[in-house]
Amino acid sequence: MQLRDLYVLKADGRRVPFERDKLARSVRVALRKRPVDDERIERIVNGLVRKLEASGETDIPSGDIGKLVMDTLREVDIVAYIRFASVHWDFRETKDFAAILESIPGPAEARAAAAGARHDGAPRDDAYGPGDVKRR
Repeated sequence: MQLRDLYVLKADGRRVPFERDKLARSVRVALRKRPVDDERIERIVNGLVRKLEASGETDIPSGDIGKLVMDTLREVDIVAYIRFASVHWDFRETKDFAAILESIPGPAEARAAAAGARHDGAPRDDAYGPGDVKRR
């Protein structure tokens, strides 16, 4: 149960009401076509909202919300984390993606999965590379 209204402090200085549905949409978009079911997504969103409410703050900077979402997605699904980060940080070039991939610690299998490769390092069967044409 929410005890008080939450507000988001935007980077441009605006103060807008927190919208749970907007947070849920962002998480769902990041997790689209990932192996995370709707029930788990709902638990993730509920957990995020509880953390925001428990912070004791009424006005929460949008960057803090973004960081909380990214920290959560990083633990749930690294591809969703990269997707969300690319929007949150406004990636504009491939080097932005390369930098985040380089920053991901952990086993080679996790980095390979995030890069679209199979665990053995080979590209996925449905992955495209430069000049590749998908065969039917």
